[in-house]
Amino acid sequence: MPTLNDVQQEVNKALEKIRDGDLGDVKTVLWPKIKSMIPQCTDLNEIDPMDMGRLVYKRLNEQSLHAAPTPINLVSLKSALEARTVQVPEPAALFKWLPW
Repeated sequence: MPTLNDVQQEVNKALEKIRDGDLGDVKTVLWPKIKSMIPQCTDLNEIDPMDMGRLVYKRLNEQSLHAAPTPINLVSLKSALEARTVQVPEPAALFKWLPW
């Protein structure tokens, strides 16, 4: 079972690929892997994995394709979900360049 740290490593790889302009690899390899790892993550406790998945998706999808990527910290996202200080978007409303 993957941990939040394992998922964070894949998210960091995706951010590197975005920085390098390799969006195809993010779309076809890294994002599907991240999306499948999140529901199996042992560190989410009471958090709905779909909520975490949609937040990660939103953060990846909103990365500037022409500037250095903004870091995504999964521990912070988990804390925000636990505290209910972040709104979880619907996937259909998010599509920019990364398919859900």
